Amino acid sequence: MKENLKEQIASLIIKKALELGASQAGICSMADLEEAPSYKLAPLLPSLEINDDEAEENYNNPGFSLKLSPEAKSVLVISYAHPENQPQLDWWLDDINPPGNRILIDINRNLAAWIRETLAIETKPLPYFVGKGGVFLKDAAMLAGLGTIGKNNLLVTPKYGPRVRLRAMLLNEAIPSTGPRDYQPCKNCSAPCMDVCPEMAFEKAVYHPEDYGLDNLPGATGNYDRSRCNTRMLADIKAATTEYLETDPATPVKVIKYCRGCEITCPAAEII
Repeated sequence: MKENLKEQIASLIIKKALELGASQAGICSMADLEEAPSYKLAPLLPSLEINDDEAEENYNNPGFSLKLSPEAKSVLVISYAHPENQPQLDWWLDDINPPGNRILIDINRNLAAWIRETLAIETKPLPYFVGKGGVFLKDAAMLAGLGTIGKNNLLVTPKYGPRVRLRAMLLNEAIPSTGPRDYQPCKNCSAPCMDVCPEMAFEKAVYHPEDYGLDNLPGATGNYDRSRCNTRMLADIKAATTEYLETDPATPVKVIKYCRGCEITCPAAEII
């Protein structure tokens, strides 16, 4: 396939993703993603104390593999904006996928069908968790030009800051990458994200270049302690409440509301 035709296809795919409801869309190469920091770092990270539902994120489990489909040539990443005034998009209701994630799944499924039927390109929509066959979404989104990894260890986008949710699919065709972009929102920022964390997950450097052979570490400089963040997530699970929602006021549901402190306090956004 000629390069200019591939660029046209990339534009068509992104346009269709936005039409279907995605807030952003971008493409990166599979080869670049496999060289991204998370793929090199994950197998070296210490294990976490995690619950059974999150066990797939324990990269040190025997038999865990970060390898993806050998047929995949590109990764398509989509985002869905998650404004502060719509917290319910991220709520787990009786262990059911959050509404925002279900929206992303629908967009991904419809987009994959359109790509196969219209462009004759084979696709594979991916699960969220890496251990279930997904990709490191923040790395993929950064390489696809959606944003950059900030000091809060989140993807930070120019329009929405870190208030986005992500999903991806594989494409069995080498489509030109749409990123990365030169975007440095943390450069002159006072980093309120580091002060708001209830578990002080950004208190000190816990990863050092000489220990891992990488300069690009969690929290940009290695000062993101994922074990402390995980402690907060486990606490949020234990603090789940039973509520009656407007969508079904007659039926009580268990609601898990995960901490979004470092996400909400980030000032890097045109739309809050």
